[in-house]
Parts: sequence; structure tokens; C-alpha cells
Amino acid sequence: MVYIDEIREWSQQTKGGFERIAVDGDHWFLNRNRALITATIQDIAARYRHEAADHVVRPTITAASGRNRE
Repeated sequence: MVYIDEIREWSQQTKGGFERIAVDGDHWFLNRNRALITATIQDIAARYRHEAADHVVRPTITAASGRNRE
């Protein structure tokens, strides 16, 4: 558990994006916020997959040789 004031400076530790999502917290915060946490993780994963797909080098096959070329 951390307080918002304690994590505010974390954004300075990355050159990438930083997003702070606050949820009500106590011992059971995972159970009470399960839908929000799950949706947030799924959204982050979808964005990562989309960004990673943009950087994939796919081999092409040349008609003359039938061999892969990158």
C-alpha cells in the first residue's frame, strides 16, 4: 500500500509512459477492485501487443529463390 503523495515522483524514473491509477485500498483492495484492475491490465497488454506488432520485422519470400529474406 502506498499513498499518492509517495508515488507522485515515480513518473520521473521512466522515459516511457507513466499512468497512475488509484484504487481504494486496505487489506482487501484486490477483491473490491478486481474488475478495474483486470480491465486495466488487459488494456495495458492490448496496447503493448499493438505497439509491439508495429515493430515486428516479417520475412518476405522472394519469387526467384523461394528463400526467406529479412
